[in-house]
Amino acid sequence: MAGHSTNPGAREIFDASMYTEMQTIESNYRSKHLADPILLRHAVNNEFDIVGIPSGDERFPMTWLILDPHGKPTKIYKMPPDGGLTISCGFIDYLKSQVTVDSNVERLLRSNCGK
Repeated sequence: MAGHSTNPGAREIFDASMYTEMQTIESNYRSKHLADPILLRHAVNNEFDIVGIPSGDERFPMTWLILDPHGKPTKIYKMPPDGGLTISCGFIDYLKSQVTVDSNVERLLRSNCGK
């Protein structure tokens, strides 16, 4: 799989593919203005779980994060990249009980929970 390649060109193509799919999801949910986070299983590349979290931003009401970008331990896929997060600590615990959450993603979520 391209996501696991050490070839820099393959990694760039993989990153572009991930962000393209995230942009599509963000666009599809933009007008829904959901009050609660939403978990989409296998939504990116038919493999990666993604969570939409209310952002508090009228233009981009949800911030999307890939929860476990296999093989990319330092990479956080976030759409929009500067999107805010409003999440409860309890929902993070729920996510972890349902799917694998990368430690860097969990740190990001926990740094914003309860705010």
